[in-house]
Amino acid sequence: MNYDQVILAKNFQISFNKNIMLIILITILELFLGFLLFDKNITSEEYSIFCIIFSSIIVLYYVYNNFSKYQTILFIAYGLRIFLLFVDYYNIFPIIHSGKDTEAFHRIATHNAFLEEIDVKRTNYVTILSYIYFVIGPQRLFAQYINVLCGMGTIFFIIKSLEFLTLENRTKTIFIVIACIFPHFIIFSGILLRESILIFATSISVYLFIKWFVKGNIINLMLSCIVILLAVWLHSGMVGLLLGYFIAYSLYDKRTQKIKIKFTSIMTIGISCVLFYLIIYSGFFTDYFDGIINSEDEVEALMDIFNHESKGESRYLAWINVDNPFQMVVFSPIRMLYFLFSPIPFDWRGLNDIIAFCLNSLLILYLTWTSIANFKYINNTSDKNFVKILYIALFFTILIHSYGTYTSGVAMRHRTKIVSLLIVTAAISYNSKKQYNLSSSYNEKNIINF
Repeated sequence: MNYDQVILAKNFQISFNKNIMLIILITILELFLGFLLFDKNITSEEYSIFCIIFSSIIVLYYVYNNFSKYQTILFIAYGLRIFLLFVDYYNIFPIIHSGKDTEAFHRIATHNAFLEEIDVKRTNYVTILSYIYFVIGPQRLFAQYINVLCGMGTIFFIIKSLEFLTLENRTKTIFIVIACIFPHFIIFSGILLRESILIFATSISVYLFIKWFVKGNIINLMLSCIVILLAVWLHSGMVGLLLGYFIAYSLYDKRTQKIKIKFTSIMTIGISCVLFYLIIYSGFFTDYFDGIINSEDEVEALMDIFNHESKGESRYLAWINVDNPFQMVVFSPIRMLYFLFSPIPFDWRGLNDIIAFCLNSLLILYLTWTSIANFKYINNTSDKNFVKILYIALFFTILIHSYGTYTSGVAMRHRTKIVSLLIVTAAISYNSKKQYNLSSSYNEKNIINF
């Protein structure tokens, strides 16, 4: 990263505000109109259809004016998400990940909204749905369309992150296309799950984290952590990303642009650990860990989670049964690999597993391999340190998720949240490899000519 990127940071501040405010303002405006004009007991789709048409005009106009280089792929991305939204809502054909959970979320949210029992919930996402239904009625189509907006917002912030890194145009185009057509990004944008909001929050956080890394403004890091806290509130596993940020802040010296351990680093790590401890033990953001925190033996409770055998059809590693913390550490890398890439080929049970691998695991594998295999070609010290820091954040996020994930279906849902980080690290490594190849080719030609 260089001086040009610092200049870009200032220019993109307005773009950042536009990206985030566009999603927020559209949603608030439509909720307000729904509250004023529609009977909340009406279950027809008239209100939702009106909102989708109105919002689509704004979104497409925004894309036309702000992303001239990527208009075509962004129009296609939006069209795919709208298409899948209606396919799922009208049940034209089955959509993976849509079914048991989505129907339960809608049913419980509807019950809570009409009885005004917002505190009776299954997850915090249901709380959000309950308040939406309380304001405008059980407009499920509108609730799912919010996920479409979040899905497009994710792409917008990935684009801004890649442009901020001043990569080559070809590199940016490749990874923007991946973000636009990544199958599970599209799926989660069209169905009634919390994943689209989580992915959106992660993409915003990554963008703000990049800004902190380049400019050194602590406000950007604080905002990045606040956004991740929203993701943690929706799913406790995202606390691993927050821990990675804390460690990054503790070890990275902005003045020298180096990662090193010194006395102040140790002090900062200590303070960060205390903050992390308080966040987990507060229970507000991380209620998933209540079973561990409130147990008499926390290590034993953690091992019980590690040994849990899911009844899901796509379960994996059911043979692992650890008896002590050492074994848990030994088997953790295996669980992390399965979390990232399952269903792994030698565990395939049929055509569904093959399709799932091709639509998700293979792309995750490509991004991971590109990021790691080409890391050695990164010559810029700042870029190299930035990728290392994101590796740390990814490691803790994957580790925490791997402990509580037992089936390939659930793994696909959870690991999609970190794809925006993988895209950024893979893009930097890929771009460095291309520059290295061009440089080598240029040097060879000069030697031959000489």
